[in-house]
Amino acid sequence: MKKYKIRFYGSENYKRFILPILLKYTNVELAENNIFDIGIVADYGYIFNKNELKNAKCGFFNFHPSDLPAYRGPTPLQTMILDGVKYSYVTLIKMNEKIDDGKIISKIKFELLPTDTTESLKEKTAIIASTMLDNIFLYLNNKIKAQKQVIDNVSYTKKIEKRDCEINLKESIITAERKIRAFFPNPKAYFKLSKTRLIIHKAKIIKNKLELEIVQREGKKPLKFEDYKKGEKDKILLDKISNFCYNE
Repeated sequence: MKKYKIRFYGSENYKRFILPILLKYTNVELAENNIFDIGIVADYGYIFNKNELKNAKCGFFNFHPSDLPAYRGPTPLQTMILDGVKYSYVTLIKMNEKIDDGKIISKIKFELLPTDTTESLKEKTAIIASTMLDNIFLYLNNKIKAQKQVIDNVSYTKKIEKRDCEINLKESIITAERKIRAFFPNPKAYFKLSKTRLIIHKAKIIKNKLELEIVQREGKKPLKFEDYKKGEKDKILLDKISNFCYNE
């Protein structure tokens, strides 16, 4: 059986699920230097250049949580929540020097639930990715063929800026609720009224009303919304938020 040295590049969330599975392979050794056969990338946030990709003798492989070529780029999960996407895929690709452009080896479908946040989806997609590791070895042994992406369907996501997280009082409560889920746990959605920034950790829509559950006045600790209201002296602020939450 051929032995492979593998280097993993990824977030702690993906590492938590992928590394224990990799360690079960008897033909795998984890590498921490630049001498390795396979590079595995998942939720890493770094663009490898052409020379860096050459460090892996057998190539770099990336798990991307979207139905590539849709939602390429750094924020596929956040953007899909904002767009109201209901189903997507974890896609395994053989990487090249272009962003999320490599040939597709395999895909597994997953559901975006109405309660999902970026945090919960990262865990969900990390678990799925950990079940797809066999496909890397099947590809390397010519048991699976990779397919070029259909560029007609390409779309891109962008880095989330703090200003993107503001909830505009003129937008719908549906948009606001999606922002709250998309930007949790970081950087978090917020209302900005006068000089006050009210950060929203958790909310849900019930009977055409946005029910705020956990909120945080900037610089203070998170509180249940009912407890926050008892201590908030700015009644104009409370009235504006209340009026917005009842908008359909």
